[in-house]
Amino acid sequence: MLASGERVLLSPGHILTVSVLALVTAALCVIVRRSRGRPGEARVRRRVCLGIALPTVAAAIGKQVLDACGGGWSLQESLPLHVCDIAAYLTPLALVFAARRGPREIERAGDRRSPGVLQRLYEVSYYWGLGGTLQAVLTPDINDAFPSPAYLRYFVGHGGIIAGTLVMTFGLRLRPRAGSWKWMWWLTLGTALVVMPIDRVLGANYMFLLHAPPNPTILDYLAPPPWYFASLAGLGTVMLWVWYSPWWVLDRVRRSARANKGAKDAKRLA
Repeated sequence: MLASGERVLLSPGHILTVSVLALVTAALCVIVRRSRGRPGEARVRRRVCLGIALPTVAAAIGKQVLDACGGGWSLQESLPLHVCDIAAYLTPLALVFAARRGPREIERAGDRRSPGVLQRLYEVSYYWGLGGTLQAVLTPDINDAFPSPAYLRYFVGHGGIIAGTLVMTFGLRLRPRAGSWKWMWWLTLGTALVVMPIDRVLGANYMFLLHAPPNPTILDYLAPPPWYFASLAGLGTVMLWVWYSPWWVLDRVRRSARANKGAKDAKRLA
């Protein structure tokens, strides 16, 4: 394939990797969904959830080990303060909770009035995984090409976040609660306000709060400093709403269908 140091974005190795991740994720979603209500459902759920969680955590820890052993560990680049780094630990935790829950417990996790730990972790995984990590897979911020250890670690970790999120969504039928993008907006802003002073003190760029990464990404189209952070916050708001919008539409379609059915039933009884 490619030698280390060559361009990764849209290289043959990158395209093949994304295709394999998509196929594996789709297969796992189908396996979990078809196991519902069948003998061995709990076993399938545990194996798939833990089968995604363990490599994802291992990749996150492996990054620290590889950086330390290679002499590349630094306060400016190696702390787990990017959104993907945080999600690499929270998504596996959500999968562990999901692996231990039964179908009814999973369905009750989305109670709007009192969401459980699983639901909260799932929503973080959903919004940060699809809103942030997906971008990291499509436009990778790495310089090591396939099949270097850094490349494999990067895509196993990031791919695990996306696969875990989609398996919980389409396999286990979890979904974001109505209006959940709002609390995620505050959580994301709060995390950014904690990380930004660290960036300033260390001369780092965690969460890409100060400027876009060197490799091509969607962040290249944001306003330059001093308006960069404001435009980044605007992009984050749009991304949160974009990933919530399918559920917003679905809820209204279902509400309209119920209203129409009720009207027809009332007319039939009149």
